[in-house]
Amino acid sequence: MLPNHHFILAMQIADHGIDAHHDEVVRYIAALRRYGHEGMLLDIAGDPTHPAIARERAFGRLLSHLVHRPSAAHHAHPQAHAA
Repeated sequence: MLPNHHFILAMQIADHGIDAHHDEVVRYIAALRRYGHEGMLLDIAGDPTHPAIARERAFGRLLSHLVHRPSAAHHAHPQAHAA
């Protein structure tokens, strides 16, 4: 997952609200989970039962969180990510 993709989706959410991009957010979160990411920010951002403002804030914090915390897959197989 590229930070660019996250940034573009974040800008769309800022312009139109998270409800307008629910399907894209759900797909993005599913992809992050496939890469081994987990946590409360993912849970909140993808759960439509939470208020939109809470989901938008959680999504906004995701990139910083992802940059500072490698995925579980990275910890399990660090050689797979070395180039």
